Amino acid sequence: GAWWQGGFDRAFGSPQQTGDVAGELLSFGAIVGVHVYSVPLPRCYGEKLHQVVVLQTQSDGGAFLQLDFNPVLGLSYSRARQISVRCSALVKAVRLTQPLDSSRVAAALARWTERGRQPHYSDNVAFAEDILKACGEFSTFQGHFVEVQRRLKFWQAEAKRERDRHA
Repeated sequence: GAWWQGGFDRAFGSPQQTGDVAGELLSFGAIVGVHVYSVPLPRCYGEKLHQVVVLQTQSDGGAFLQLDFNPVLGLSYSRARQISVRCSALVKAVRLTQPLDSSRVAAALARWTERGRQPHYSDNVAFAEDILKACGEFSTFQGHFVEVQRRLKFWQAEAKRERDRHA
């Protein structure tokens, strides 16, 4: 199995939808804020290395779209009136200086739903980075992502050593 397959549903629950998330985002209208949360990876001893991006929109008085990319399960999302990211730590919330046309982010989402390559343990972070680039806010979070990538690499190397030791 994949490096974290099997533990995902237990760690994150299962209320999320899959499908045309880009179309869903376009129905929201403009994006006015972006929030990034770190949550623990299954089998990672509480290390908050998984990234969840929440977009705040002008629709419905400020609805939120929670985006979560799992390298094994793909992209999932949920639409809500308030943010609810379980077992998370808020990295940062940014209010955009001006509303952003959601089509830029929808294009980035479409690229991730059409991917056809093997999953990589760092895909979740790359997904979050791409969404923030589309929002024009990557530089605000860049230091955080550099640190998460470093910690992910270390964790992956440790997991490989442990597997090799038991092989």
